[in-house]
Amino acid sequence: MAARIAEGAEDALDFVRGHLRTEEKLVLAAHQKRTDELLRSLLRVAALGELEAAGMDASGQVAGAPPDAAVERRVQAGLPARAEALLPSLVEALRGMSGLDSAVSQASSLSILANLADIRDWRTAFGTPAAIAGMSPQALQRLPQWVRAARARVDSLVDAPSRDTQLLDRVRGSESAVLAKLTKREPAVADLGRAERLGAVGEEWHAVLLASEELRVGLFAPSVGTAGKVSEQRIAKALAKL
Repeated sequence: MAARIAEGAEDALDFVRGHLRTEEKLVLAAHQKRTDELLRSLLRVAALGELEAAGMDASGQVAGAPPDAAVERRVQAGLPARAEALLPSLVEALRGMSGLDSAVSQASSLSILANLADIRDWRTAFGTPAAIAGMSPQALQRLPQWVRAARARVDSLVDAPSRDTQLLDRVRGSESAVLAKLTKREPAVADLGRAERLGAVGEEWHAVLLASEELRVGLFAPSVGTAGKVSEQRIAKALAKL
């Protein structure tokens, strides 16, 4: 339901488009192939947020009950304000991705190519309009900090590549454990992209997936700061309960 509501929300799209500042227009234009592609992605995230605020999932259901006929109207009514509230996070994240791309392209030492590939893969997983459209509101709000952490990682990587490799091994070990169990419990969600999974899971899984992204912040760029306490051990304990 969230996707359908966003696709048909022309009034909300007009509202957000009409309130864009020049700088925001330039940032959006630099990161999309088609006009309004990212704004439509933003509306999809906003629609999910409105459904969550009403105690519903992305399909408009509550505890398995069929969608209420009035749900769509309520969500549409709240879309403009929620999308406008989320817009700064989107713009800040996209602006940060431009800086991240530049930093990665300038760090070309052969000794860190594998590490840079991990950063590029992460950036690709979160930087496309399709990826953003699948995210949860909470993830989009944290995205600027995740991008900032990736950018800080590049600087640290150049100075201490062996340390980055050690941290990457820890991150990949934790992420592999999460994905393995997600594949077992929610195979359809596991097949989605990294960002899209965040908007397709229930509350408990969402907390684990968010923690996986925050783990990268905590290990690679602790100065950026994580949203709450996060560690491999905490993730493993949460995972064991799922």
